Amino acid sequence: MKGSIYLIKTSDQKLVPALCLNSLEKYLILAQLRKATFEDISNTQNKAKMGKFNKGKPEREHIKIREKYEIDTVYIGQPQGLKSKSVVMVRKLHKVKKHDLIKGCKGNGGRG
Repeated sequence: MKGSIYLIKTSDQKLVPALCLNSLEKYLILAQLRKATFEDISNTQNKAKMGKFNKGKPEREHIKIREKYEIDTVYIGQPQGLKSKSVVMVRKLHKVKKHDLIKGCKGNGGRG
């Protein structure tokens, strides 16, 4: 189950893909996925490229850019079963009961 991608329903009733981080007895801990942007795909961990994004911005904006593109997301490419290149949203975690999973993506160990 760990590392599998599932379709889950969030607290605001939206269906979103999520990556299983941990499997407990009755629950799964999942991190929400979203489509990757150009900034996500460009290796923003590289200081030279970050300089490009920060160029011409005041210093206080640099911090916001680093938080947005380095801390909150992890680029994972396009795993089998997803339609686009994606990132894991590190701060968007969901605790879902195992029997409440909507669907697992084919080819990655999920049910579906």
